[in-house]
Amino acid sequence: MNDITKLTLPIAILSGKLDPLIVERNLKKLTKDHNNITHTSMATQRHEITDKYAKKLSEIAKDYLAEKYSPKTSHSIAKSKRGSL
Repeated sequence: MNDITKLTLPIAILSGKLDPLIVERNLKKLTKDHNNITHTSMATQRHEITDKYAKKLSEIAKDYLAEKYSPKTSHSIAKSKRGSL
């Protein structure tokens, strides 16, 4: 966790609320303390990458590459067609 705090590039973290390997409060603290880090938590996602998880990750990557991703808002600037998860 210390290494990530030294980075200044935009960082988007996508995790599942049901993932037993993730400590949610640590990710919340990271995003609170660092404007360049965002965290999106998927309510029904576990550790494995499902189609839904891969699609969300793909959307974030596409938005970032198209310069539509805003690290301060924790979501893409353009409205998502699918809405919230």
